[in-house]
Amino acid sequence: MGGIISAINRLVEAIKAIHTTPTLDVYSDTSRPDASTKPVGYIFFNTSDNFPNVSDGTNWRNMSGTIT
Repeated sequence: MGGIISAINRLVEAIKAIHTTPTLDVYSDTSRPDASTKPVGYIFFNTSDNFPNVSDGTNWRNMSGTIT
């Protein structure tokens, strides 16, 4: 019986590891990396404007597409 409980506990831990809450990296305008160093579509939360910013491969853009 102990082997079954142990196996169930390992299964529960494996499921927890798969179902984690995704988070965004957090930067300000002055601390963020250059947009060209991140892949196109990379998103972080910008504490300077309190919105997500997305890399277009050259610039950081807010959700309306404006360069930030």
